[in-house]
Amino acid sequence: MAKFINIHQISGKVGDKVYCRGKGSSSYVRSLGIPKNEPSIAQLNCRFKLKMAVEFLNPLRQLLEACWTDSSARKEDGFNGAAGYFIKNAFTGIYPELQINYEEVRFSKGRLAWPADAKMVLDNHSVLVSWKNFGFPMAWPDDEAIVVLYNEEYNVFRLFRNSAIREQEYAILQLSEEFARGTLYGYLFFCNYTGKLVSKTLYLGKVTAAGTGDSIETIR
Repeated sequence: MAKFINIHQISGKVGDKVYCRGKGSSSYVRSLGIPKNEPSIAQLNCRFKLKMAVEFLNPLRQLLEACWTDSSARKEDGFNGAAGYFIKNAFTGIYPELQINYEEVRFSKGRLAWPADAKMVLDNHSVLVSWKNFGFPMAWPDDEAIVVLYNEEYNVFRLFRNSAIREQEYAILQLSEEFARGTLYGYLFFCNYTGKLVSKTLYLGKVTAAGTGDSIETIR
């Protein structure tokens, strides 16, 4: 909307013109800018992936800042590194049919040996996570086992720390009745006692509880 500065001078938008006041008593008129083209499918795809990555990973931002370490020449540490990996690897489909590929989700990156022959089993309101130790290099008995569970129906994470160490080869995790419902995706990795060395994340698979008291083994 234009406004009168005085009877002889207009400032603002009138139709497809914009009347502007310059320095002193000078003034000028310009045309409205031409609207930009609508974003392409590729642009919408990228924007939506970024939005989904930030929303999905943000609840674990503190964990990612500590457990995503990159020793490559092009360093992408912490939350930004994890989000970049997520965008590149953890989607299927194309906008607007994008979906998260939970098998490719990762919460850690580092040089420690990752777990071998790992699985999880849901039994009522607890999850048993087990793995094997084969004497790999960069693996110590007291490495902390870190488990992340994600409930797809409620869009909620549970992070389990200080529940087990590598040499135990198992962890028993207690869940609330509500969290144990629906489909759970599991992830396991290790962190050494200094907190500075971590392993890559291993996808444990998913478990789906059809009702209270069900005992369901891992579905990969």
